[in-house]
Amino acid sequence: MSTSHTLYRLALPAPLTVLTKHPTGGALRYPDPLETEPLADLMLDAYRSSADCAGASTDDALVEVEGFFSGRAGEPLLTCSWVYENNGALLAACLVRLHEGVPLVANVLTMSPWKGRGLGSFLLRQSLLSLQDANYDAVQTFISDTNHPTRDLFTHFGFVPA
Repeated sequence: MSTSHTLYRLALPAPLTVLTKHPTGGALRYPDPLETEPLADLMLDAYRSSADCAGASTDDALVEVEGFFSGRAGEPLLTCSWVYENNGALLAACLVRLHEGVPLVANVLTMSPWKGRGLGSFLLRQSLLSLQDANYDAVQTFISDTNHPTRDLFTHFGFVPA
């Protein structure tokens, strides 16, 4: 089953009026290229119920994460990407890379037990602020047409179909 995707775009600097609460008890930091396995586990868990990833394996997620860090799909913007961890476990991540010279939010990932607590929104906001600080004039993302929660998250921040 093939799912179509729509490109969404946000002009920067954007008025980031979306309020997000900083989570307590954990640490916000840049992703580390040495943590491909924990990020792959996070990705697999976060997308487990997604139609796009039906039947995906740990190896598939590892290939995706390794591709992000290697720049295979576009240069990773590590200082605009964020992970959130608590007690040594990755709970959420927002990974940003270049796509045809424009920043692309490639993934917003949250561990299933932590969904609905605002971590994805918090990390997306951090990435958008980092992109503004780096003087990018736009950011984009691809969203599966069936992924309504992700579409709602991005449109809440002002992204519109390109």
